[in-house]
Amino acid sequence: MNCGSNTASVSWSGGNGALSFTMTMECSNGQTYICSTNETECDITNMACGQTCTVKVVAEGHSCNSSEGTGSPVITGPCVPQNVSASVSCSSNIATVTWGSSQGAELYTVTASSVNDLSANCTSPSTSCDLSALTCGQSYIITVKAKGSNCSSGNSAPVQVQAVPCTPSNVLPTVDCVTKALVVSWTPSAGGQYYTATLQDSNGQSTSCQSTDSQCNVTGLSCGQLYRVNVTASDSLCSSPPSATVSTNSVPCAASSIRAVLDCQLGTATVSWQYGAGAQGYAVSALAPVNTRTSCTSNSSITHCELSDLQCGNEYTVNVQSLGYTCNASAQMTGLLITGPCVPQHLTVHYSPSTALLSWDVTKGGSNFTAEAVTLEGLTVTCETSNTNCTFPHLDCDQIYNISVTAHNSVCSDTVTSDPIKTEPCPPQNVKASLNCATLSATVSWEPSQLAVGYVAFLEGGNDHSTSCQTNHTYCSVPYLTCGTVYYVRVRAIGEVFNSSDSTGVNMTSAPCLSTSVSAMVDCTTDSVLVSWSAIAGAENYSVTALGSEGQTVSCSTNQNHCNISSLQCGQQFNLTFSSTNQQCQTTSTTNVTFLSRPCVPLQPVINTLCGNKMSVMSWDVREVVDYYIAQAFSAAGEYQLCNSTSSVCSFSTLGFGETFTFSVTAHRGHCQSDTSAPVYLTTDPCKPENVTAHVSCDSETVELDWSKAKGASFYIVMATGSLGYFVDFNTSSTNLSVSLLCGQSYNVSVQANSDTCDSLPSIPALFKLAPCTPLNLVTYFECDNQLGSVSWGTSDGANMYTATAVGEDGNTHLCVTNWTSCTWEDLHCGEIYNVTVTANDSRCTSARSNSTTIHMAPCVPQALTPILDCGTGVGSLSWASSAGAETYEVVAVNEDGNTLAFSTNITSGFFSELLCGKQYQVTVRAINGQCRSEPSSPAYLSSVPCVPQNVVSELDCTFNFINIRWNISRGAASYLVVVKGPEGPVTACNTTAQVCRLQTLHCGSSYDVSVIAVNQQCNTSGSSFLQINTVPCVPTHVQSSVNCTTGDVSVSWDPSLGAISYAAVAQTSGGYASVCNSTGTACVFSDLLCGMNYSLTVSATDGTCNTAPSQPVVLSTVPCKPQNASAQLDCDTNSAVVSWELSDTVTHYTVQAIGSDGHRIDCTSSDHSCTLNGMHCGQNYNITVAALDGVCDNSNTHLVLKSAPCAPSNVQTSLHCDLRGGVVSVSWVQANGAESYMAVAVSNDGHFYSCNTTTASCDLQELQCGQIYNVSVYSLAYGCGGVKSTMSQVQTAPCPPQNVSAIVQCDSGSVLVSWNPAVDASLIIVELESESTGVISSCNSTNTQCSITHLPCGERFNLIVVSLRGGCQSQPSSNLSITSAPCIPQGVNGTVDCVTNSAWVSWEVANGAESYTVLAVGEDGNNSTCSSSNSTCNAPDLGCGRSYTFYVTASNAACLSPPSSSFQLETAPCALSSIVVVAECHSSVIMVQWQKARSGNSLYFATAEDQDLSILSCNSSTSSCNLTNVQCDKEYTIIVAASANKCSSLRSPPYKIRTAPCQPSSVQADTDCQSNNVFVSWNPSYVAQSYLLTAVGRDGDLKTCKTSDINCTLTDLQCSNIYQVSILASNENCTSLPSDNITIKTMPCDPANLTVTLQCGNSSSASLSWVGSTGSVAYMGLAQSENGTTTYCETTKTSCILEGLVCGTVYNFTVQAMDGFCNNSLSETQTKGAAPCPPTGFRVIPRTVVNDTQILRASWSAVNCPNSEYLLALTGSIQGTDQALFDITSYWTSRTVFEVPLPCASTYSATISARNSATTSGKSAAVTGTTVPCAPLNVTFSASLAVVAWNESLFAENYTVYGVTSSGRMKLCTTSQLLCSVTNFSSGHIVVTAQNAAGESGDSVPVVAVTADRRR
Repeated sequence: MNCGSNTASVSWSGGNGALSFTMTMECSNGQTYICSTNETECDITNMACGQTCTVKVVAEGHSCNSSEGTGSPVITGPCVPQNVSASVSCSSNIATVTWGSSQGAELYTVTASSVNDLSANCTSPSTSCDLSALTCGQSYIITVKAKGSNCSSGNSAPVQVQAVPCTPSNVLPTVDCVTKALVVSWTPSAGGQYYTATLQDSNGQSTSCQSTDSQCNVTGLSCGQLYRVNVTASDSLCSSPPSATVSTNSVPCAASSIRAVLDCQLGTATVSWQYGAGAQGYAVSALAPVNTRTSCTSNSSITHCELSDLQCGNEYTVNVQSLGYTCNASAQMTGLLITGPCVPQHLTVHYSPSTALLSWDVTKGGSNFTAEAVTLEGLTVTCETSNTNCTFPHLDCDQIYNISVTAHNSVCSDTVTSDPIKTEPCPPQNVKASLNCATLSATVSWEPSQLAVGYVAFLEGGNDHSTSCQTNHTYCSVPYLTCGTVYYVRVRAIGEVFNSSDSTGVNMTSAPCLSTSVSAMVDCTTDSVLVSWSAIAGAENYSVTALGSEGQTVSCSTNQNHCNISSLQCGQQFNLTFSSTNQQCQTTSTTNVTFLSRPCVPLQPVINTLCGNKMSVMSWDVREVVDYYIAQAFSAAGEYQLCNSTSSVCSFSTLGFGETFTFSVTAHRGHCQSDTSAPVYLTTDPCKPENVTAHVSCDSETVELDWSKAKGASFYIVMATGSLGYFVDFNTSSTNLSVSLLCGQSYNVSVQANSDTCDSLPSIPALFKLAPCTPLNLVTYFECDNQLGSVSWGTSDGANMYTATAVGEDGNTHLCVTNWTSCTWEDLHCGEIYNVTVTANDSRCTSARSNSTTIHMAPCVPQALTPILDCGTGVGSLSWASSAGAETYEVVAVNEDGNTLAFSTNITSGFFSELLCGKQYQVTVRAINGQCRSEPSSPAYLSSVPCVPQNVVSELDCTFNFINIRWNISRGAASYLVVVKGPEGPVTACNTTAQVCRLQTLHCGSSYDVSVIAVNQQCNTSGSSFLQINTVPCVPTHVQSSVNCTTGDVSVSWDPSLGAISYAAVAQTSGGYASVCNSTGTACVFSDLLCGMNYSLTVSATDGTCNTAPSQPVVLSTVPCKPQNASAQLDCDTNSAVVSWELSDTVTHYTVQAIGSDGHRIDCTSSDHSCTLNGMHCGQNYNITVAALDGVCDNSNTHLVLKSAPCAPSNVQTSLHCDLRGGVVSVSWVQANGAESYMAVAVSNDGHFYSCNTTTASCDLQELQCGQIYNVSVYSLAYGCGGVKSTMSQVQTAPCPPQNVSAIVQCDSGSVLVSWNPAVDASLIIVELESESTGVISSCNSTNTQCSITHLPCGERFNLIVVSLRGGCQSQPSSNLSITSAPCIPQGVNGTVDCVTNSAWVSWEVANGAESYTVLAVGEDGNNSTCSSSNSTCNAPDLGCGRSYTFYVTASNAACLSPPSSSFQLETAPCALSSIVVVAECHSSVIMVQWQKARSGNSLYFATAEDQDLSILSCNSSTSSCNLTNVQCDKEYTIIVAASANKCSSLRSPPYKIRTAPCQPSSVQADTDCQSNNVFVSWNPSYVAQSYLLTAVGRDGDLKTCKTSDINCTLTDLQCSNIYQVSILASNENCTSLPSDNITIKTMPCDPANLTVTLQCGNSSSASLSWVGSTGSVAYMGLAQSENGTTTYCETTKTSCILEGLVCGTVYNFTVQAMDGFCNNSLSETQTKGAAPCPPTGFRVIPRTVVNDTQILRASWSAVNCPNSEYLLALTGSIQGTDQALFDITSYWTSRTVFEVPLPCASTYSATISARNSATTSGKSAAVTGTTVPCAPLNVTFSASLAVVAWNESLFAENYTVYGVTSSGRMKLCTTSQLLCSVTNFSSGHIVVTAQNAAGESGDSVPVVAVTADRRR
């Protein structure tokens, strides 16, 4: 048999006699071949494949034919396999090849080959085979060859498959730092037609981009994000696994709120800013105009750094750059950082006496300078200048000056110093010359001059005697002076360079001569002595000293020879001493002269009288050196008595009644007498009052009394004694009196006359009685239960009977007369209100009626209760009859469980809407008013509806389609009805007393509503909510299928199944490849079926609970395959495209047709794998068709869509919107074809760049800089192509607002001058001034830098706005500025004089615009007084006495003074008295005022003190002092003394001011600042306090003090968790107050320490916190704050708590906050931890396919309940059980819950799974261990003689299986655990052995040929 040509050659042996032969071949397909030949062979050609033919040959002779000879059968080659199809599994990259069965085939071989010689093959006895060794991304041509017993067929028609694209490699995300886009690039992978890059940011948000190239762009990235990037490659069918995830960071967010603070001393600046997300650090740079740069950096957690090396005198631009991983973001600080000025250089000083001239160089950055000359003692002379020189004209002598010059600018200053300069010595001061009178030598001394090196003293005498001395000390001595000479003494200081001028001279006189006789003559009248002596030569002055016996020393000095010593104290003996003196010496000598002064005035005169007797006794203190005393008594009528005594007592008799006497006494010795003693006064006993009468009325408690006047009485005492013991007295100076006495008593009234010392006898009494008292304290009582009412009252004095009256609102009156103090009425009506009063009576009078009170009787009991139950709503209602007196009703319903329902109402009905089901209620009603509750009504009874059956559930049996209904027992139910409503209508399925019901014979796919109704005797409407149940869906029927030859989709349809909510259609090949299509309708389209395959289609239905059985299968074949891996790549620059595809062996050539959206068509033809489309139009979408032509099928087309490069935008126009903030430019253009979006870009001349993106034909450029010219271009953007640029347009933005606007109010002219910096881009500046009160706007405009607005009204506030104009465009207004015009002139000015304080109160009307006022008082003598005030009054103090003052008031504000008001004049009171002396102790309530009494007259003096509140204290006296009492603390008293009660009299003292001690500080309050732990203490102010001392003492002795002049103080640095006692002392210049009452303050608790955090894994996890507590804390709060600001907390009073509900995958900052009930700011240190997922559960490893001694292990696990979790599979183990071959494998992090790992055979492994999220990584799961399949046994041998197969042991093998492989298939021969096996039932073929264990079966061993011995024979 020739298998290639299917030709059979038949030969035979020729027989004798045969002439020819006829060979007949009959084949199995019925075809017969006949060959006649005369040869012995014959060839049969073109035989059908796969046939078995029998051959018969007949030899033909001349006449006969032979019998048929039969040969061996002829078997033709197998047929070529047909209907070959192949499909690739996208998940496993395994190609499943199927074909039709070929006749004659015993075995099939499938071969797949790629263009680069990669191949794969498989062999199968069936009609399908899996190619598992495909290389990703390769296109394979697959053929199938059939193998028969002796031949193989040709290859089948080739089919093409595409392996799954390879995973892209070298994924590189690159951030475009300018556009903030992310460019993702990769190395294209084999088989990839397009690529998808997926980005996921830190928040879990994802975005993607697609490209057919090796990169794509993602725009619009958020700053500060971490993006995770992976790339997948895809073709038209499959996608590759994603690449390994690569992370990259976006551009960090720019810093904000940049501030710079300069440290002038260090020359550094601290720059701070707000955190920029994503920043890994910060770089701060400062650039000065001359490119001077400095910088500093900080890490991401620190948002400040310090700039050093700043150069003086510079202005720096500060930029903060947020540093990212690859990109940076910059932000510039608003304004400039100005450094301090440089140090002045080359400072020189030139000095001549008292003057120094300074000069220095020009200093960079210095706007002005301060020169200082400072002495060592701190004396400072300064000079301010903006020049570079300065002069100090008047420097002090004797000083060393340190010279410095400081340069200043707006922020800092810097100083340079020079060498110190020394001035000349000062003339010596305090020159003194002292004389040694004994030796006549002089010592000259002086104060040192600091810079002197020596001194010279000069003495020049009047008698031409001169001398000197020189020294380096501050004294020197000069001897041998002449007596009686006057010397002129001066001193000169010698300096290093200059000498001082001479000191001020002093005179010195030498000692005088000796004295002579002395005499003395006393004058008692003047208390003086005249002393005389002889003249003494050489004396300049004389001094006489008299030393008294009691220590008084008096003297007189004179330059005459006599002198008078005055002011001798009385009663002393004096000795005389005489001295003669001059300027230097004194000569003293005793005289032995003595004399006596006059007697002293008697002291402590006292007059005592014996009241009721006519004798008075006067006494006084005894004085020494007195001969006798004379006492005198003078009456007011001029009568007098004298009494002489040598002792200290004198008696006066017969002085009479009612007379007033003045007593005095004088002391006498010789012809001298003392002054008269101070007078004492006495009035003798007054006379007894007569004719006392009383006038009484029943209607009044007032009694009119009168009596006759009694002589000598200064006042009267009226005494009234009541019969009930009441006593009262009254003082009066009149002879009549109206008094109010207590009612109801009999009175005895007498009158007694009083003088200052004695009382008269009482008068004869008057007797009377008052009416009884009105009853008081009425109290009403009522008994709510029995309708009783009563009233009680207090006893009325004088009453013997009472009448109580009760009047009802219905007019009924009830009386009760009693002699008790209570009454009860038993006939009062329920529900009535009674008004009750009481009167008291005696035999003569009736009292007034008492105040009324009321009795509210209890309401009547409600009647006629009627309860009704609404079964439908379950609501009970109740009604009843109205009750008299009821205001409200209380309804109570109580069931048998004691459950109570109650409500109150003001109507006679109500509802019970909350009745518990299945209960009986007893209902009662009470009537209520404000006082009583009635008895409950008779009860009514109400039964509620039975309870609704609960927890109605169903149990569906999916197999048998029946349902059990169950429910809970229902309270109040007697039985249950189960009602079912289905397709056949509602039926009662069960009536039962149980709680279960079975529903059978249900229709498939039907929905039933089931309700359970509880029934009792009253209601049966209490049904449960309907439970909807569904039966098992029906099996789908009439399944039909069709294929779409154009799309290759397979459509399946079926009839709807009742009850189904979705369907699952399954398409399955004979090779086992299956595809599932889920649908909620009755049709489904399979779009992923492999081309060229036979599929069996079935449909099953589901309702979510039960699934039906599959429908009857339908068989269908899919469309043939199309050209594979066609792609089109655009060249954006040339606008051409290269279309490529994979070659197919069966295709002869390819045609490519591209048709644009504008109809443009391009064609190309190629027999290769690509062709080029040239000349594409811009902006068009091209539909590309790639047709593979083989001359048979016309549907093998592949369609592509390609967008050409976009066109450029045209007609670009710009428009400026001046009215929008910042100057917005609108850009518009004509849209360009093909553009997906546009980017408008504006670039200024200085390089500033702005852009806007849009998909429309316009956009607005925001926040352009003012005053700039921008070039604007528009770019067309499309996916895959860069921008195509338009022509350029130019636009100028709005002018900038004027800068540095300032306004100067010109107060005199009433105008304001506004100025600003020059604006280069403005043609006109407009200034507007708007009044805040009237809204009136004034304006001016200017083309330069200032303009003025005049005629401003006074007293108004204005808002100032300045704008720039250019053409029709106006800038934004300048920063708001407010100004105030000058205040208006005060009007209505007037004033009054306060004579006590000698001040003037001035008042006026409030002036508009005034903030304060100043009052000026101008005296006629030029002395002025002023005061200031913020209101409309002011007190001008300290005015002179008896002066005329002119007063003016001016108003002022921060800007201006008003002109003065109209003036007025006041004249102060005169002051004729001399000054006064005031004596006050610090905490005394008395001030003693003393004054000089006039020598003549007996005036009564009045001392008046007025405090700051205008309160008055006064006292009077006829002596020289008096005491002001009730003096209060915290007062400033102004005190005057006047000789009359008229304070403004002419005889008055000047005012004297004194301040009392401050009061004890009060209202002390303490407020704790919880942020700083500082305590702010405040108290009420003291008017006189100048300072306060606060003391705080902690319980551990910690002391804090604060001294202040304010009324508050802040205590800092307090210890936490401490208790302090705080007190305040107030002080002024004289006194300190008592300490305030202590207050206690508690400081905030200390921070909790040693925080530990233990986190549980998983979602909704918890964290256990514990810490060390702090004293003073009453509670703690544990806090966990996530990155997005969500806070979870727990509160406790202990030192641990658990935080619940933490979200897995979130990073938390954990802290503990201590709380003391007020402060919650004590925070522990923060700990940061992430909530980790738990290790995944359900982890298992399943062994799967074995290929080439490698087993695929599929690991699977349950997803963790944690957002955005990824998983990592880890395997460790060994290969072939040796320690020399270990492996440690981890997967990549994946979000899938399954992962496949290949392991070699005979490997042991330990697998774990762990999870992670953005927060942290979980622990590892419990390990799963196992082994892979054993390796295929080695050294398999077959013994034909023994028919035994043997092999070597395979590690980990548990069993072995021997297979026989023949052309008809594979058969199992034996299974054993041994290493050999007997084969008896296998004749020939190949034998393979596999090894098995729990992981599966190994691959086949190397086949061995097996031919049994019998076969070989």
